[in-house]
Amino acid sequence: LPTLVKPLDTVAVASLFTNLPLLVTNAMGKTLENYPITVEVGDPCDDLVPNVVQYRSNGRYEITFRPRISGLHHVKVKFLDHALPGTGFSIMIQSNDPVGKIGAGNVEKGLEFPRAVAVDRRNNIYIVDTGNSSIQKFDRNEKFIRSFQICPENSDFSSCGIALDDRNGLLICPEVCIHEADISNADTIVVYTSEGQLCSRFSYPDLLQQALSVAVTSSGHMVVADAELDMIFIMDKHGRFVKKFGGRGSSPGQFNRPTFVCIGENDCIIVSDGDNHRIQVFDKTGKFLYTFGERGNGKGQLCMPFGIVVDYHGNILVVDGGNHRVQIFKYGGEFVSCIESLG
Repeated sequence: LPTLVKPLDTVAVASLFTNLPLLVTNAMGKTLENYPITVEVGDPCDDLVPNVVQYRSNGRYEITFRPRISGLHHVKVKFLDHALPGTGFSIMIQSNDPVGKIGAGNVEKGLEFPRAVAVDRRNNIYIVDTGNSSIQKFDRNEKFIRSFQICPENSDFSSCGIALDDRNGLLICPEVCIHEADISNADTIVVYTSEGQLCSRFSYPDLLQQALSVAVTSSGHMVVADAELDMIFIMDKHGRFVKKFGGRGSSPGQFNRPTFVCIGENDCIIVSDGDNHRIQVFDKTGKFLYTFGERGNGKGQLCMPFGIVVDYHGNILVVDGGNHRVQIFKYGGEFVSCIESLG
């Protein structure tokens, strides 16, 4: 039987997959060829991580697994489903490696407090550059294309969110007045072309107070999250008020500082319920469907969830603000994995 397993690499980076090479020998140091060994990988939450074991050559085996979170992972090597004595060890999953970066050298004038991002069907990237009161546009290779001011007439007005009406080539943003680092007024929604030309400005001084985020449905309806009123507002594509729902509280359908909103499948409305440390999901009419998340730093737990988006694979990505990470969930709230760039 194999009695000695030496990890050839005990430090890994949690990119898409982690490859861990092992050398398997007997007590005499002789390499053991193509034994039916299996490996058990446990993550910091004591959950088992699926893995694949492949024999390479000269007693070397490769274990491939996809880490779901960073931290110390514990590995046990088994033969015929029995753990081999003295073969357990740990491997530190440190961080994700970014595949690209926007900022500093590849922008026109740098970024100051970038707060929201949107990507169109051509993979152009739009960044709400809150500190510079502008929206900056980049191509799919992170090359700068152009920027434009949120409100050229007044530098105190900026934005905190962005939605894309890709079908009509429109950018939709809340217009926010930031005075001495405080939001003093946020009751207006502005609509631009993808080139930055102003199309429409809808003001709701008697309806909105702190509209920080906006999303757009397939029919062009605008869904606005008001963090001060703890409510979600729906306007049609002409800016006319349709309905509102929510209110302060922690019961299903209530909010405590809803910070971001996005649109999912079947035009469902997905809301980051910030101070309730959860995500709430509603149908397109505002009827409550389900919620997921609770306060904490474990897998699937949240602390001040912030930005939220649905990707083309149907995953819900949540900026877990207080835990400095992005968490990925399936519809229904099942945890998938974390994106963490530690340090």
